[in-house]
Amino acid sequence: MTRLETIATRQRNSRTRDLIFASFITMLAVLGGTTVGMTIHGAMTHVASR
Repeated sequence: MTRLETIATRQRNSRTRDLIFASFITMLAVLGGTTVGMTIHGAMTHVASR
């Protein structure tokens, strides 16, 4: 394997790792937003029923 092939392989692996990391962060953000939204809705429902 030549030096350029090694560099190209490393760049491909880095892009794959970055894509997996970005999708994981996106999933956490969606999950966090959903949890906060459900908490706010639950609190508002509780206050309204008083």
